[in-house]
Amino acid sequence: MPLRLEHLLEDVSGIGPGKSLRSKVARVQASYEREKYQAACGQLRSFVNQVDAQAGKSLTDDEAHAFKAEASAIGEAIGCG
Repeated sequence: MPLRLEHLLEDVSGIGPGKSLRSKVARVQASYEREKYQAACGQLRSFVNQVDAQAGKSLTDDEAHAFKAEASAIGEAIGCG
């Protein structure tokens, strides 16, 4: 799982509005490392909400789709419901 989070962190760096996507993924990663899985799930939802809001704006539809797919896979691995 940490590798998946690292890849997503790299993928979103420099994309979107400011550094907010990167910041959200970093928070997910920090919560996961502290075994705060419920918090990580909430932060993933926040990340997906922001991706949805930026799709077609600061993110291409393809980027948004890819980021959401990766977030979904991470959420499944963590056990988000």
